[in-house]
Amino acid sequence: MWQNPSMPNSDGVVRVPRRQKGIVLTPQRLCVYETLSGMTGHPNIEEVHRSALKKMPTLSLNTVYSALSWLEGNGFVSAVPLRGAPKRYDSVMTGHHHLICVKCGKITDISDDVFSEKSLPSKIRKNHSVLGVDVIVKTVCGECK
Repeated sequence: MWQNPSMPNSDGVVRVPRRQKGIVLTPQRLCVYETLSGMTGHPNIEEVHRSALKKMPTLSLNTVYSALSWLEGNGFVSAVPLRGAPKRYDSVMTGHHHLICVKCGKITDISDDVFSEKSLPSKIRKNHSVLGVDVIVKTVCGECK
């Protein structure tokens, strides 16, 4: 059974399987995943590439694009969609939402229990099968006020 790699085991250590039911984690994908997991904030592709070059100097920007797309498609990472700006990536796959400052672009994680399926109007829950709740709250952060 495939397990989400960003979910720590009981000892708190994140282990990324190289193969699970046809999922192949190449050295490049692993490098990009480990790089993103070690970064703070929600970096864009260019930031991930710059950081990953320290571990794998021959890694191309195109390979990072491809790796992040594959990692996102297979549930290893998620993208934080921003209108009019490059995608930002998140390796934290446990339930949470995002505050985004409209002035500086800073993204802050907020707890999943603030907005949940239970907080949706009953009409939505009754008439739809809710698969998940991803909330982006646009703000002006304390530093930009």
